[in-house]
Amino acid sequence: MAATVERGYQVLVAVELTTTAAAPVADLLEEQGLGVSRIFGGGDLETERMSFQVGRNPVVVFNTTSAINLQAREMFADGTRASATPRIGFFHQPRYSGIAARQTIGRAHRDGQVCPWSVIYSADTVEEDAARTMINRLVVTSTSVNGDTSALGAISKLFGADWLPDSFFE
Repeated sequence: MAATVERGYQVLVAVELTTTAAAPVADLLEEQGLGVSRIFGGGDLETERMSFQVGRNPVVVFNTTSAINLQAREMFADGTRASATPRIGFFHQPRYSGIAARQTIGRAHRDGQVCPWSVIYSADTVEEDAARTMINRLVVTSTSVNGDTSALGAISKLFGADWLPDSFFE
């Protein structure tokens, strides 16, 4: 994550659980000297969100899938805008739900803003199974609304993910 920030991006880290992912990931990133907005578990979540949005914190760790905007150049009620710094997202814990994955991606991928996302998992683990399930279900939810899945196909080829259906690459 630090390297991504150093390359000029703001980073979104999507997690499911607070104690096993959100808090430890945020703590680790802060130990590396990165400012982290924590949108999980309670507290003043809007202040945390705004610290990320205006660029005070280059990283946000969050576990909400809806009702939050983390896009670059978001227009605020007072007419000012969020940072224009491009965003990159990481799923630290894959979701089993394609709808939840799509909603999470939508937190920063909207209104013409493109936020690429990656799934972090270890090979030959339950995390890989969860990632496979999430991607397959994300494909289903995307194709059911005539979404463009070509990027998913290109990325899966790049990383050798052989578990997508052949029709996905046609």
